[in-house]
Amino acid sequence: MNTPIDDFSISTDLNAVADRLREITPEAQFRYEATHSSKCFCSMKHDTLDTKSITERRSTIKSSDYWKQEAIHLKTVFANVVFDQLLKQCTTDSADNTDNTDNTVNTDNTDNTVNTDNTVNTDNTVNTDNTVNTDNTVNTDNIDWQKVTQLYKRRFARQGLDSEELEKHRRTIETEEYWQHEEECLKHFAQIDQENHYARLWRKLNPPEAKR
Repeated sequence: MNTPIDDFSISTDLNAVADRLREITPEAQFRYEATHSSKCFCSMKHDTLDTKSITERRSTIKSSDYWKQEAIHLKTVFANVVFDQLLKQCTTDSADNTDNTDNTVNTDNTDNTVNTDNTVNTDNTVNTDNTVNTDNTVNTDNIDWQKVTQLYKRRFARQGLDSEELEKHRRTIETEEYWQHEEECLKHFAQIDQENHYARLWRKLNPPEAKR
């Protein structure tokens, strides 16, 4: 029978091994650091609100840059919507008429039906650089960009796009700076909602005494 060693301690040896493993094990190195996204934050908040509430809360944003970015985005969307509708109007159901390019689309400018050179002026109608043509036309410093977006919404309504569809187009804006303004706005109203919730809860738990 083997005689046990008096000074042997299993727990002490296990702790020593654990300490040694921590020393020789390098810390995990993550390739990408998680970054905050204002657009993702707004997207999550949008899921808890209806379109009307989102519109009402956004209307309090005072930043001119915010509304300018939205207006320029809507300009491109509106041009695409109108262009798609024009294409539908110029699409014939008859195979015979489809082959008759002289009467449908005249690229040589010899017919007055559709002039592809003049139908869309890319210099003035659709600005792909997302800038505003200010050559002796409009002083952009005095533009009410929020009003511009409101006028665009009316134009969209005339083209058959409702507020839900327009909201979907708006959410395709990728500029993080744009969503930062909206994030601040939604956080502000979220705090108000929370305060109102606690106020209602307090009144419920502390009802006024009935008058005798």
